[in-house]
Amino acid sequence: MKIIFSTYEAKEIGGSYLRSLSLAQGLTELGHEVTLWTSAKNISLTRKVSLEKKVKVIESIGIFPYRFRKGGYDPFDIIYRSLMILFSKCYIIHTFNHRPAASVPGFIKSLFCRKTKWFLDWADLWGKGGIADRRYGRFSLIPITLDHNFEQWFVKHAQYLTPISDDLVKKAIKIRGSKKNIFFLPIGCNIDGIIPMSKNEARNKLSFPLNYKIITYLYVGTYDEVLLAKTFIDLNKERNDTLLLVLGPKNIDKFYEEFENYPVALKKVIHPGIVSRKLLPYCLAASDVMLLPFANKEINLGKFPNKLGDYLAAGRPIAANPTGEVEKLLKKEKVGILASENPKEFAKAISNLLDNPKKIEVLGKNSRKVAEILSWKSVAKQVEKFYIKN
Repeated sequence: MKIIFSTYEAKEIGGSYLRSLSLAQGLTELGHEVTLWTSAKNISLTRKVSLEKKVKVIESIGIFPYRFRKGGYDPFDIIYRSLMILFSKCYIIHTFNHRPAASVPGFIKSLFCRKTKWFLDWADLWGKGGIADRRYGRFSLIPITLDHNFEQWFVKHAQYLTPISDDLVKKAIKIRGSKKNIFFLPIGCNIDGIIPMSKNEARNKLSFPLNYKIITYLYVGTYDEVLLAKTFIDLNKERNDTLLLVLGPKNIDKFYEEFENYPVALKKVIHPGIVSRKLLPYCLAASDVMLLPFANKEINLGKFPNKLGDYLAAGRPIAANPTGEVEKLLKKEKVGILASENPKEFAKAISNLLDNPKKIEVLGKNSRKVAEILSWKSVAKQVEKFYIKN
């Protein structure tokens, strides 16, 4: 089966790219031919083609500044990608997110090629109540309006929809006025790229101390950085043998603002920035416990964090808050603990887990077992069924 994926993000950047590539690779393992279109990293009038395992990745053209290209709003990309995809043969076009560069080609393809099925993946709540509420500044009303309206329109008009959470499924039914052609599509686990390994071996490679407990938070964009900071500060007040490893961009000002009156705790934060996918397994393996601060708010109800799949694949226990898909998975599977989003209570629960090495070992082994069940190949089998039966 020939399948085209289209994401608004640039190659190797962001959760949408990672989700689309991981799913594409799962489908190629099942024998399908998948091409993934992405936005241009750099200004270019020519497309770039590469292979990621068996997935053909095409970086589209882009003329506008990076903010437009990475956001899926470069008109040259939209037009070029739409034309190229329109004249490409495929049985399925699956577009990831509502941004125009990703989904306009899917809409056009569905109009002119009746035999091609158009699926839209909905993996975040971008409009009002979601990411839009996190935007500030003089011109913030423009992206807020665009995201809300585009999201509503594409969710309503896509032939088939693959929301990532039960909350988005409910919202989709309300927007579309029907539950027809809506298929819940969860995250998967990268069991080939992230393999459990010795904690001491990983720490030696990274030059991390062996005599500390290390708790780790992995993110691309975080909406719970304040909860993360407050929890670690309270944990640091309770014990002095714990380090916090933060993996991701350093532009989390609200996180660092919380440490202004707690410089001692800040000294125990390791923040190397974004790490490569090659180095990530070592960072995860060096950890005792994985953190997933996940406050009960609408933006999180619409999410199913990719990081959860990486945590499971690493074979480490997870400490999280009882919200949305995270709560459902941790309640169903014995892979971690759920605790109140009150920082002191959350810190206490983490501390208790750190003091129980046998429980850490058992939960960690369970995590890897669940990861193998929830591999991206298994998720690909689910979406393959959606493609075939509709």
